[in-house]
Amino acid sequence: MLLALIAATASAQTFVVDGIHYRVLSEDDRTVEVTESPYGYSGEIVIPAEVTYDGSTYSVTTIGDEAFYWYNDLKSISMPSVTTIGEYAFYNCYYMTSVYMPSVMTIGDHAFLYCHALTSVEMPAVTTIGDYAFYGCALTSVSMPEVTTIGDKAFSNCSALTSIEIPKATTIDDFAFDYCPALTSVEMPSVTTIGYAAFNYCPALASVSMPSVTTIGDYAFSDCESLISVEMPEVTTIGDDAFRYCYSLASVSIPATCTFIGENPFRGCTALKDIAVDGNNPKYSALDGALYDKDKTALIGWPTAKGDISILPTVTTIGGETFYMCDALTSVYMPSVTTIGDYTFSDCESLISVEMPQVTTIGDDAFQYCYSLASVSIPATCTFIGENPFRGCTALKDIAVDGNNPKYSALDGALYDKDKTALIGWPTAKGDISILPTVTTIGGETFYMCDALTSVYMPSVTTIGDYAFTYCSALTSVEMPQVTTIGERVFYGLVSLTSVSMPAAITIGDLAFNYCSALTSVDIPASVTTIGDFAFGSCSSLTSVYCHWGEPLECEPEFTSEVLKTATLYVPKGTVDDYRSVDPWKWFINIEEGNYSGISDTQQAGLSIAVVNGAIVVSGCDTAASAPVVEVYSAGGACVYRGTDSSIGGLGHGVYVVKVGGTVQKVAL
Repeated sequence: MLLALIAATASAQTFVVDGIHYRVLSEDDRTVEVTESPYGYSGEIVIPAEVTYDGSTYSVTTIGDEAFYWYNDLKSISMPSVTTIGEYAFYNCYYMTSVYMPSVMTIGDHAFLYCHALTSVEMPAVTTIGDYAFYGCALTSVSMPEVTTIGDKAFSNCSALTSIEIPKATTIDDFAFDYCPALTSVEMPSVTTIGYAAFNYCPALASVSMPSVTTIGDYAFSDCESLISVEMPEVTTIGDDAFRYCYSLASVSIPATCTFIGENPFRGCTALKDIAVDGNNPKYSALDGALYDKDKTALIGWPTAKGDISILPTVTTIGGETFYMCDALTSVYMPSVTTIGDYTFSDCESLISVEMPQVTTIGDDAFQYCYSLASVSIPATCTFIGENPFRGCTALKDIAVDGNNPKYSALDGALYDKDKTALIGWPTAKGDISILPTVTTIGGETFYMCDALTSVYMPSVTTIGDYAFTYCSALTSVEMPQVTTIGERVFYGLVSLTSVSMPAAITIGDLAFNYCSALTSVDIPASVTTIGDFAFGSCSSLTSVYCHWGEPLECEPEFTSEVLKTATLYVPKGTVDDYRSVDPWKWFINIEEGNYSGISDTQQAGLSIAVVNGAIVVSGCDTAASAPVVEVYSAGGACVYRGTDSSIGGLGHGVYVVKVGGTVQKVAL
């Protein structure tokens, strides 16, 4: 009896009428939703207001989640009585061109995502539009008279959308109209909040009126290249980079209501000569195209700065990105400035001279890519310098630090901490260089894009910071006998680097050697406890990988499929089975055993191993009959050479173990 009742109930919940599948939502209210069909839907579909089944009449109120998911044969749909459209309801209905939904009030997340042919939508009653609802559609114009909330990325990538009317909307969420390159006009009289990057990259948008807006999010109108005018009489908050790269923006008025302005909201607005701030504003002021705090102690933005400028003597702080990409700026005098923010003068390509006699703090990348900057003087007052502030300053041959500075010093174009244990920046490094023996730490981005640097010897360095050698495209040789920590992307994109030995390494960061496309050999010592994700990704030329763990380390360095097929993995004797059971080593087709430990001197008659002119020379072998394999190991047990050459050069100073057949001998270079 119970089984019969369950069966009857189950069958009553779903049914099919005229090829459309329904599910009962409420027997009391007599409502149903449209559900997916195992046979699919196609052509032009009309959803009835009511449907009768088994003597009962139901109102069709909802299109269920995924009801028409990926039905490419669907051309159009009309649903006069439906009030709710569920999530992914029409996801990727690629050829659907039109939708009629006069009663719909709620559209769920991803409802029409990737409906690439959808050009027309009527939704006079909709109040809420979910995240990604119309992402990537071909809509040309949208009228939403009752909408109050528009979700994240709701109309993002609608490349044909030209106009929007949202008279009642109060909130536009993050990325809502991001990358709508044809959008020319927006009417939003009731909107109070515009989210992060809501209109990012709408290059045809010429003017915006926001009479009720109080909050403009970070990057809200970034890259709106045609934007000429902005009206925001009630705004209280303007986020970071809110109008970044609005190249046509000529004037801006900031009302008395505005009490928060983020990091340089007008970065790269090269036409913005007129910034006006209401005299009653309690927090901000403006003068000669520059934006300041109220008492002009902090300079927030000066997007049209050019030539030789002098900062007001009242200014003690210059905010991050203040002069970003002011490529006509040639010199700056900052008599009272103590703090320079991150990226403050980044990409000021014509900047030749900087005077900052009172500075105490220089932020990360503060002068990056100032290609014309030839000299910098850091005063005794400076006690904090962020991550490589002179990255990419390829003309900066002279960095001078006051001898009384308690924290920093300089030598031969390189910036160090006071006792030269940390190398902070060396923007003009080139050729073959040797790091000072006092240096134990190389900071992040220190040699970033030093594309004339060919080799580096770092005898005492133990730590290399993130991005330290990224994109040093000519770097072929790196010697790091004491390095224990290799940060993220340290050697990323070193397309000329052929081999790597890191005998003391413990930690190898994410993407550390990624895209070292010429790298043929890598030696990983037993001391390594961490290998980051993608550490050896896209190292497409690898032929030899040496591992020294007795128990293999599980990690995800992402060797390419070709490397796994063709390269040889060398492992300690007796461990092949262990390596064949652990990711990623088990995916190597070729695994060979070697002897990496317990080496003591043994000598074979007639064989000579000597050091001649800084190279290891092997002689006395009958090379005509055979070419003996020569293996050279560092004192830490890492294989630094394996081949048949009789002279092995290019090794750093230190003690090495040389193995040729049955002969094992220690040598010192």
